[in-house]
Parts: sequence; C-alpha cells; structure tokens
Amino acid sequence: MAFSLDDVKTEVILGLKAGGQIPAQLIDYRSNLAIKHIFVESGVLVLPRYINETAGEHLYHIELGQSGVSFAHTLTDIETIRFVNLYRVDEFYSTPGNAQEIQSKVKSKSLVSPHSYCIEEIYDASTTTNYIKKLRLYSESTKTKTYGFELLTAVSTTEVGMIDDMYLHEFREAVINYVKYQFLNDTGKPYSEPNLGQIHYKLYLEFLNKLKVKAYRGFINRDISAQPAVKPFIV
Repeated sequence: MAFSLDDVKTEVILGLKAGGQIPAQLIDYRSNLAIKHIFVESGVLVLPRYINETAGEHLYHIELGQSGVSFAHTLTDIETIRFVNLYRVDEFYSTPGNAQEIQSKVKSKSLVSPHSYCIEEIYDASTTTNYIKKLRLYSESTKTKTYGFELLTAVSTTEVGMIDDMYLHEFREAVINYVKYQFLNDTGKPYSEPNLGQIHYKLYLEFLNKLKVKAYRGFINRDISAQPAVKPFIV
C-alpha cells in the first residue's frame, strides 16, 4: 500500500464539510508539517551514521546533515531528532565504495554499552546553530578503522517514501487524522467543526501510540540480533 500527499488531500477534500474550499497548497503544507511532526513523535525512521575510528582518540565529531547518513539514495530535508544506539563495526562483507552503500556492506557489529560513551553538545561559533554534536568515549579507541562506528539516529523528513511498510497503515492514518484535526480546529472557516476535530485528534493519538509501540519492538529486535561489545569501561 503506497502513501502520498494526494491521499491526504483526497481525505481532507472529501471528508470535511466544505473541504473543497481549502486551497490544495495549504493542504500540502500542513501535510508536510504533519509528516515531519509524526516522524519526530514516533521515532520510526532510524538511519545509521558512520564515523571513522582512530586509535588514541576519544572524541568524535557527529555529522548531522545528509552527508553523515548511509542510505540507498540521497535524502532531502532531513533533521536529526535523537541518537538511538552506538555500535562498533566488526567486519564488512567488502570495502564500501561510497557512503550510501556502507550499511549494506556491514557483516557484523557489536552493540556498545551506553555506559561507555555520551553525546555532547559543544559550543562552536563557526556553525549556523553555534553548537555541534560530539561522541565522547570514556576510554580511548585502541584501533583505527574506517567506518568503525555505526551511530543509529532517529530522523525526520517530509519524504513519505521513507516510511517502512510495517508502519505504513498507522503512519498514514496518523497523518490524515492530524491534518483533519488542524483544519476542523480553524476558527471561522466554512469547514470548522471543533467537536469533530477532537474526535480526529483522539484518532491521531491512537495511531501515533501504535506507531511508538511498533518502533519500540523494532529496536528491541534489532538489538537482540547484535552482539554486545565486550570493552573495558574506564571512568
């Protein structure tokens, strides 16, 4: 089952009283905001970032933009929400030729204990946000390895094609109900119906909670398949 902005537009136009009077551009705008919002709230889109490991180093820069993400195609409008898990890459099937194919080349990896590292926000006046993210290991790296660390990050985007099939139904329904709620809650419009809007808001929360449960189960299953990293922890 595919999902597109046209699905939302059709549901809004046909499903709301005077929905045909709502400008298509406004529906698209609110739909894109809703998609990003639900990615943020649910955390269902998790992508890996790879960091080169250097012997004797304990502080590593985290690239937050597209260039730090390994995926099959280039993403746009990507925003990092939070960091999920850190792994050490143990072995590749073959040497990755470019950043997009790194993930598919990973043969084995080890889950790094969250007690052995932290993510820091460090002031840097040269950046647009004035802050950068750093991975700090509590003990120095003992080896040098290209793409030695895999940092899983929950991200948001407006690209609906990034929604995994296992989340598609709940994600679609969450977006549609959230957009309907917003329009129904507008003041003084021909399509305004605040009481009906509350019903759609409750439906949005119901599907969002289902997404969160599925995402959590997905994280648990992924971590079970990874081997724990047996590393000394030095404070």
